[in-house]
Amino acid sequence: MRTGDWHQGPDGVVAGGVALAPGEYELVLRPRDESESRTLPGEVGVVTLDLTVDPVLESEGLARDAVRMVQAARRQAGLHVSDCVALDIDAPPDMAAAVETHRAYVAAQTLAVGVTVTVAAAVSIRVTKAPCS
Repeated sequence: MRTGDWHQGPDGVVAGGVALAPGEYELVLRPRDESESRTLPGEVGVVTLDLTVDPVLESEGLARDAVRMVQAARRQAGLHVSDCVALDIDAPPDMAAAVETHRAYVAAQTLAVGVTVTVAAAVSIRVTKAPCS
């Protein structure tokens, strides 16, 4: 019943105070909102995701995007995976703020011994091989 006036007991399902016989009902798990939830295989449960993106998550995501772009710039520059770099990032205000907030993370993920961030209209990343400190 969609009204929620039912329960499953040891003898079957009772809906609206009436016991239903086997074959008179079918128990099916369905998420309330398919855009945020899915039924697990075998209908053993439902998984629901909280899709709310708050400013902290957005900042972390932008910092991770910056790391991905730096790694691409490192590859394009022909740098070895263990090479340390000096990093110059020009980025729009939101990404620049995210890189500043997560500076240690960006540096650690990219082996940057120095990170310079400048606010700009578009993203531009320059990596220069540097001695590891």
